[in-house]
Amino acid sequence: IYQGGFRRNALNVDLTNETGFNIFRQENPFNTKNPDYLRVDVRFAWRIQKEDYTRTLSFDLQNTSNYENFASESYDSVKGSVQNSYQLGIIPMLTYRVEF
Repeated sequence: IYQGGFRRNALNVDLTNETGFNIFRQENPFNTKNPDYLRVDVRFAWRIQKEDYTRTLSFDLQNTSNYENFASESYDSVKGSVQNSYQLGIIPMLTYRVEF
């Protein structure tokens, strides 16, 4: 998956600092753009089909490139600045599925 970043409202740092809550700017909504999103997934699957049911055993590696995509920003009152948070790196998933 490679796509352009979503648009979002920017934080109003002055009001956020005064109230202690994340306050977003309302005058120009969605004027800030997140960085582009990149994720590479790999899947290995073994499927067994019978007359009455089908079984699937699969192993997924999500985000195999280990690219940390931008998730959100929030104001940290202890540090007194805006902090960015990022999504997880590599995520392994083992799945067993039975279909009737």
